[in-house]
Amino acid sequence: MSTRIRLSIAAALVATGCASSPEPVEDVTIDLASHASVTADSAEALAMGYLPGWEIHQSELEPYDGGVWYEFEMVGDDGETDTELRIDANTGRIFEPATVEQEEGQLRAAAIPDARAREIAIRTVGGGRIIKGDIEMEDSVLLYSYEVVREGMGGVTVIDVDATTGNVIGQTHEVR
Repeated sequence: MSTRIRLSIAAALVATGCASSPEPVEDVTIDLASHASVTADSAEALAMGYLPGWEIHQSELEPYDGGVWYEFEMVGDDGETDTELRIDANTGRIFEPATVEQEEGQLRAAAIPDARAREIAIRTVGGGRIIKGDIEMEDSVLLYSYEVVREGMGGVTVIDVDATTGNVIGQTHEVR
């Protein structure tokens, strides 16, 4: 699995119209693995558990807005059906195969990055750890919804953060 991505600064300059030469000026290496708290082996186990009987054809660690994810090209047990499964490399959250494009669009539409919204949710509860989170459209409002656990609280606190403004628009505590 490749954990490094090479970006050509020259290509970026050409793409933005700042330069016309396609010759690489300098390569910049970004170590994506250092931004992942879920190991490649753990992500692979999650993928195999999510789609039992399927095989991993190819896997990559890729950046996305707010973090990095493992992208698995999965082949069904019939040998022909295939899909892409993505797993957040920090939380282990599985992006449903049918909704990957939808969530990518929502993440692009959000003015507040996922990482910032997570900070807001944790600060609102007064600390803790996010165990589940997603982005969704609810009543025409694009929002991040996070489940936060905090030692000594019992249960989880669900925090909804407006993905456009960063304002907390909902907070409920659920005892489980």
